[in-house]
Amino acid sequence: MAVFHVAQGDVDGTDLSGIDFVFCNWFPSNLSAGGWKVGVVIDEAASDDQAAALERILRGDAGGPFGDLAALYGEWLGVERANVTFSDGATPSGSVAGRVDFTFEPLPGPAGGATTVRNAMFGFAPRVPDRKSPGTLGPVRPGL
Repeated sequence: MAVFHVAQGDVDGTDLSGIDFVFCNWFPSNLSAGGWKVGVVIDEAASDDQAAALERILRGDAGGPFGDLAALYGEWLGVERANVTFSDGATPSGSVAGRVDFTFEPLPGPAGGATTVRNAMFGFAPRVPDRKSPGTLGPVRPGL
């Protein structure tokens, strides 16, 4: 599961700024083997046009990073709309309509600082903090 906040951006004139969404994924094997099951929960504050634009992006239809990742999708589980909350910082947290609540803690590196991933094959940023989530997460809904 990955939580995204669109700070600014648009697709074909549809402003996506401020939209939060959760990209739900299940990998049956190693990432590059494909066969991923993926779906998305888009914050209910997004308009129908914004949700449709995000779905085009996340399905890979608009190209970009998700266009590359879409070749690895085995099953598209669809889109749900729900209240998505997210807070950033040293220990980010989020929830999906009270059905899933999660927090992430920094994964300590050998020198004691936070572990980061750079130049990752499936990254969305040049440098991403590596974090763990205490406890367990349940599915947002069966199959998603």
